[in-house]
Amino acid sequence: MVKFGVIGLGVMGLDAAKSLSREDYKHGQLAAVCDLNQELVERIGKELNVPAYTSVEKMFEECKLDAVYIATPDPAHLKPFVAAADTKVAIMVEKPLATKGEDAEQMVAAAKRNNVVCQVNFSNRFNPPFVRAKEAIEGNEVGKLLCYNVRLNNTIVSPSKNLAWAG
Repeated sequence: MVKFGVIGLGVMGLDAAKSLSREDYKHGQLAAVCDLNQELVERIGKELNVPAYTSVEKMFEECKLDAVYIATPDPAHLKPFVAAADTKVAIMVEKPLATKGEDAEQMVAAAKRNNVVCQVNFSNRFNPPFVRAKEAIEGNEVGKLLCYNVRLNNTIVSPSKNLAWAG
């Protein structure tokens, strides 16, 4: 049984934690949650009946994890990623891997140095609208494809309000 930790309890992390804690999930189990918001992490830990941490280092010291899912805000992936790699647990990190090239280089180096399996989550490949678009393109339903533009959110609002680093 794979023991998972979830780091970051925003929308994606909370969804993952709840999915991993389901009794009918037979491939693994949620073993710990971690978030900087103490009130949130304590509430979720109690709700899902797992240890709750505000320190990534303490979580790795106290829990024997096999894998972690990192769903912190985008610019905050580096610290938990390197800590996980140095603990030699498998890593799934939300996209983007990093918001700075030097962070990405440190993360890749940590994974290689520790021979850790890691993956950047790109969950939209199974999103029904994208699957249907791919089928339409492959089935020549749209004619000769010259260019395309795909948008999941309002790109005018998101970078300026939520993704300050994206500018």
